[in-house]
Amino acid sequence: MQHKICSTCKTLLSLDNFHKEKHGFLGVRGRCKLCTKKSRGEYLSKNRLRINERSKAWRLKNPDKVKKYQSQGFLARKFAAIKRNYGVSRDQYIDMLEKQDGRCIICDTRSSKMCIDHCHNTGKVRGLLCDKCNRGLGFFKENVEVLRRAADFLEGKIATKAE
Repeated sequence: MQHKICSTCKTLLSLDNFHKEKHGFLGVRGRCKLCTKKSRGEYLSKNRLRINERSKAWRLKNPDKVKKYQSQGFLARKFAAIKRNYGVSRDQYIDMLEKQDGRCIICDTRSSKMCIDHCHNTGKVRGLLCDKCNRGLGFFKENVEVLRRAADFLEGKIATKAE
């Protein structure tokens, strides 16, 4: 696995600790996720009034865009985000949902909140997962070896140090 030094905290970290950036060195940003989050929080707290004023001025200047956004509704915005983020149209999403019978690929349960699972390296969409399974894969950083060890542990194939 490749590593990079954060431009802010000067810590050597693996690339999964950096946000992706198409044109960045090694395909990631220079600042690590923790430093980015800290910096963003500081900026927002220092500039809250200015941000609110600019936002209000933009809404007053662009009432047609505000009205269009508000009239779209939640589902239209959700499917627009899915198309933008994963390249999956509304019809493709519905087809995937029907092919999976509305069930999560991993745990086979029905969920009102189905997530589009995709490979973070290639961007290829793999299918729909319930929120819990999607988060689980994320917590394991999609590392197949670690997931196998977790399964072995659950099946009692790996002894704990206490035994």
